[in-house]
Amino acid sequence: MLLFLIDPKVSLERFALLFSEPPSFVEELSSLEVVKGSTAAFASKVAGNAPFSVTWSKDKKAILSSQKYIIVDSENVGLKIQDCDVDDVGTYQCVVANEVGSCSGSVVVFSLLVPPKFIEKIKSVSTVVGDAAVFRCSVEGPLPLSVLWKKDENWIQDDPKIKQIFQNKEATLRVLACEAIHGGKYTCHVVNEAGQDVCSATLTVQGTFTSSSLSTIRLISNYTKKYIYFFSFWHFRTTND
Repeated sequence: MLLFLIDPKVSLERFALLFSEPPSFVEELSSLEVVKGSTAAFASKVAGNAPFSVTWSKDKKAILSSQKYIIVDSENVGLKIQDCDVDDVGTYQCVVANEVGSCSGSVVVFSLLVPPKFIEKIKSVSTVVGDAAVFRCSVEGPLPLSVLWKKDENWIQDDPKIKQIFQNKEATLRVLACEAIHGGKYTCHVVNEAGQDVCSATLTVQGTFTSSSLSTIRLISNYTKKYIYFFSFWHFRTTND
């Protein structure tokens, strides 16, 4: 109020500016690692008098608000990047300004986590009892990679009859000597820190009899026995007559 008494020409706007606070980052921006295809979100809290003008840049090039980039300019400033891809990897910086000053956010690096992917998937196999069966597939993706196998709904553990190999991004599952119990659905999972990919195929083991097959054989056998008995009886009667 003393300022108005000394110089009445000073406007209310000028008076407000004298007591305005320039923006400053209360929380620093943090670097991000985001899975490919997901949404990345930079966020930080800013002190000072609103309204704020918020600008973002990637590799020193200005970012404009769009469906791809959503800029938040409230007390909690931020940037959302939709459907992240390799082109979004880089160095990001945020500048916040108001009528009396500005502040620049710390430079943050955005990196992309890429989940693994099958280049060649396993294919269904048909074999006979006693022979070997092999499932083979190729994968790509950042290391480290892990490969896990399932038969039907059960994870395959260490088994002397089944050999698992993963080398040079090629995974192999070999059943050394197939038995009836080895028939079924096999699923391969390849996993890294960003996610996983899955593919499945079927192993058919021929030369085995299921319970339904055995029932059919028994039925045919019974009919055959009855036919032989009837034919023998008819032949005996015909000969004696």
